[in-house]
Amino acid sequence: MEAAVVTASHGAMGSLIAKLGDLLTAEYKLLKEAKGQILFLKAELESMHRFLKKISDTEQPDEQDKCWAKEVRELSYDIEDSISEFMLRVERNSSSKPRGFMGFINRSTKLLTTMNIRHDIAKEFEGLKVRVVQAQERRKRYQKTDGVTSKSVNTIIDIRLLAMYAEASGLVGMDGPRDELIQLMGGENELKVLSIVGFGGLGKTTLANEVYCKLQEVCRLEIIVCLVRYLIIIDDIWEAFAWDIIRCALPESINGSRVLITTRIETVARGCCTKNIECVYKMKALSDQDSRSLFFKRIFGSEDGCPPYLKEVSAQILKKCGGLPLAIITTSSLIASQPSKLKENWEHVRDRLGSNFEMSPSLESMRQILNLSYINLPHYLKTCMLYLGIYPKDYTIEKNDLTRRWIAEGFICKVRGMDLEDIAKSYFNELINRSLIQPADTNCNGEVMSCKVHDMMLDLILHKSQEENFVTVIDDIQDMTGQQDKVHRLSLNLGGTVGDRVAGCVQLSQTRTLAIFGTSSYLPPFQLFKYLRVLGIEITVQSHPPLLLDFTEIHHLLQLRYLKIVAKGHEIFNGHKFSRVPGWIIQLHNLYDLRLFVKQVLEEDVGILARLPSVINLEIRSSSMDIMPGLCGRGNAQA
Repeated sequence: MEAAVVTASHGAMGSLIAKLGDLLTAEYKLLKEAKGQILFLKAELESMHRFLKKISDTEQPDEQDKCWAKEVRELSYDIEDSISEFMLRVERNSSSKPRGFMGFINRSTKLLTTMNIRHDIAKEFEGLKVRVVQAQERRKRYQKTDGVTSKSVNTIIDIRLLAMYAEASGLVGMDGPRDELIQLMGGENELKVLSIVGFGGLGKTTLANEVYCKLQEVCRLEIIVCLVRYLIIIDDIWEAFAWDIIRCALPESINGSRVLITTRIETVARGCCTKNIECVYKMKALSDQDSRSLFFKRIFGSEDGCPPYLKEVSAQILKKCGGLPLAIITTSSLIASQPSKLKENWEHVRDRLGSNFEMSPSLESMRQILNLSYINLPHYLKTCMLYLGIYPKDYTIEKNDLTRRWIAEGFICKVRGMDLEDIAKSYFNELINRSLIQPADTNCNGEVMSCKVHDMMLDLILHKSQEENFVTVIDDIQDMTGQQDKVHRLSLNLGGTVGDRVAGCVQLSQTRTLAIFGTSSYLPPFQLFKYLRVLGIEITVQSHPPLLLDFTEIHHLLQLRYLKIVAKGHEIFNGHKFSRVPGWIIQLHNLYDLRLFVKQVLEEDVGILARLPSVINLEIRSSSMDIMPGLCGRGNAQA
């Protein structure tokens, strides 16, 4: 059965097709003409869904196909929003059933209202059917005129190959790891397999080549499989089953043969070294000293060649490279190719790093290397990975916060017998194992509780998100006025004073996630976000004097499933807390996850929280603990 989830490449198509099936049940009592339109839509959308899956598995699809895929994705969001609104109207209309004469009046009114709703939805589906037909006809029309769908590809040299020919004198930070690996290779005479694992661009291929060159120099070994004793290096393994096949071809020997593999995926590395788990070597980023050494050697020929006026901007560039040799080499090569060493040129490179790399073929080739990790992900992990783009650079992302947002957005596929949160946490762990995110904090049991995203990987995420119109990141509110596409997920990282009228220039009704970070106390008009599922507000600066923050408009967000509010030093708060549980919370019937900081919890507040039917995760932090035991029966309630 197709997973009924939202994905980056398929839009809301999976979830939409499942909801169309739900609408055909007796519960919604649709008019006959509406049922016919739904059956038509379901069949057409299933065909479109197959196309989206096909194109998302293509590494370099045709531009015309990409254009149509975008149209279909946007259409899926539009249709699902219409259906969600209809379902919500029906549920609200049938939620209360008073008795007696007033009950009769109420039921009569609701009957008329329900009939109006059904007629409205019939008209709505007629319009949606027209849009689907037009999209299909447009596709057929351009297929006929195009004839051949081919795409010329500008082939970029894989710069990792240069590691195979690099001079040893130009390498930095390799001696220690090389010698450590050679030491691991010693010992027993049986065949031993070693793995080098790490993030793309850390220098795994370079290290493997250095090990080979050193051993060849010392032992005069040759890589010829027909010899009794052999050393084989296998670069870039992505799947464990690929190793299983290769392993069958390797002759067993007791003459000290060795196999060295490189991979970005920790589970693959461990799978290759099942007999010698200690032979998994985890690559680390270069130290600050080694980073400077590599950077300056590439540009000036020596570590001491950098003039004083360039040292500050050099440090800023290296911070963005984050100890990644691939990033340092490509960036320094770009600077070295420039005819003059003007500070302005270096500042230009600094400012463009992490800005989608649209400035140089060499930096584009770096993205191509990192993109291999993305291409090899299953669709569900691609979506979860791109969602990381809502968080600011250098932000420490809590695992529970991230996974619960995934669930509220509908990214997690249900598996029989498993809790959604357990599945989401397994996705998180898989991203860690694939070296796509970096562990930040671990608990006493070794469980990773938070992570960070490398700047270079964050650039790839934001680039892909822009291609798919998945996440929109705004650091300057004026940038919103230039938005052409509909905004599906909006991350605001703002500072200073912001005018209210800017938000009205952009279509925000279809936004599903709104994430607010930064020092600005600006809150957009919440009533504009009609279909919002996830709302996270983190204002991280004290305001003197305190400013007034009004969150009451949140009660308009009837589709909201996740709510987190953290702010400091504002009028509505004491410190960073609400004075008590806000009464408008009770109107959010679909709320799944609620995280609030409250000064005091009263007995009536517990009654408010108890009337939220869908809350599974409830985190109320308060200095007043007397009433808190009353919350313990609320799912995963925390006090």
